[in-house]
Amino acid sequence: MNDKFLNLNYEKQGAILKAAIKEFAIQGYDRASTDTIAHNAGISKGSLFNYFNNKLNLYAYVLDYAITIINDNILKAIEHIEDKDFYNRLKKISIIKHKAFIKYPEESHIVTHFFMKPMKTVLETNELFKKYYLLDDTILQEHLICYLDEKKLRRGITKEDVLFITSTLFEALIKRHIEMNSIQSSVGEHDLDEEHSGFDKYIEVLKNGVYKNEHTI
Repeated sequence: MNDKFLNLNYEKQGAILKAAIKEFAIQGYDRASTDTIAHNAGISKGSLFNYFNNKLNLYAYVLDYAITIINDNILKAIEHIEDKDFYNRLKKISIIKHKAFIKYPEESHIVTHFFMKPMKTVLETNELFKKYYLLDDTILQEHLICYLDEKKLRRGITKEDVLFITSTLFEALIKRHIEMNSIQSSVGEHDLDEEHSGFDKYIEVLKNGVYKNEHTI
């Protein structure tokens, strides 16, 4: 679909992608200027449209790229988690996801803005939603659910209940932290550690709610 762009050398691709990401992150799709993108990339506007045909195709490509780079970063880090406890893994996975969004602030801003207010025209031509939510499915199925000891659960509580409650809560926490850290903010490791320490409180609440008394910590 973007063969002309993909045939460019990596340096030129990088310049165009960097300029487009910055413009869409700051201005959003509607206000983003292709003139500004072309200028900052060091190419003509005609060349930009030659590579992507129109602004919408460029935005779709940038959005897909942002989702891919964030997802890949998260999965690569999760694969190194050695802890076997379900809730410890949940906390570490949540921290990994949070740090990935901090590591790629402009890309994460584009992604979160799109999924808060999705554009129908983009959804009709791309499987972006499927790609975005496939990450959560992969994490749940391959890196989390298999570590849940159902024998520890209270009577009437199922693993589906636990997954729904925990994933909903931690997604909400991550979104809150992402909103607090705008793309202009400088967030250090110390600040992140302080934010993440608050996760322990919610972990204990969840454990007390789903585990039998003898397993409550």
